[in-house]
Amino acid sequence: MGTLCCEADKTARHVARHRPSGRGASELEEETMGSSPGVTAARRWGIAARSALAVLGGYAVAALVAASLSLALPMPRPQAVLTATMLAFIVYCAVVIWAFCAASVRRACCGAMLLGTVPACHLALRWAAP
Repeated sequence: MGTLCCEADKTARHVARHRPSGRGASELEEETMGSSPGVTAARRWGIAARSALAVLGGYAVAALVAASLSLALPMPRPQAVLTATMLAFIVYCAVVIWAFCAASVRRACCGAMLLGTVPACHLALRWAAP
């Protein structure tokens, strides 16, 4: 019984020692939530930009990949279209994950554009060729 009380005292002292200036968690949350609206607005715009990139950019890249692969795969046309569409779903998921994992919005946009460049060039060359 004595060891349990001793452990409880150690835990209470540890919590009290690491709580800044004796304030509770709710006081700290209230302080940090409304302290800097500029940072909050920038963060919200960043999340909105990443969301738009994930939805719209992911769709655009997936459509380019599906169109390019459906022309490039050496199989009958219906099978090539189905295979390209299934692979485009994987690309779409990758773009969505990349949009939120990249270090910055700019890096996420550059990665999505770089991924869409290859199928776009392939489609442009196929369209320009007689």
